[in-house]
Amino acid sequence: MAFKSPAGHLAWARARRRNRGGSALLLALFFLVALFFLARAFQVLIPQEMRAALRMATDTQASLMADAGIQKTMAWIEFELSNGREIASVTTRPGW
Repeated sequence: MAFKSPAGHLAWARARRRNRGGSALLLALFFLVALFFLARAFQVLIPQEMRAALRMATDTQASLMADAGIQKTMAWIEFELSNGREIASVTTRPGW
C-alpha cells in the first residue's frame, strides 16, 4: 500500500471541494431558471384566469336576472288570473 503525504491529501481534498462548489453553483442556477419559468407561467396564466372568473360571474348574473324576470312574470300572470282578468286582454294593446 502506498503512503500518501498529508500535503498531498490536503491538496486532493481542496480540489474535491472546488469541484463541489461548481456543482452547487450549477444547481443554484438551475433552480433560478426553474423559478423564472414558474413565475413567467403565473404571469401568463393569472390574467387568463381573471378573465375567465369575470366571464363566469357575468354569466351567473345574467342567468339569475333571467330567472328573476321569469318568476316576476309568472307572479304577475297568477295575480291577473286570480283577479278574473284574461291574460290576452291584458297583454294586447291597441297598436301592438
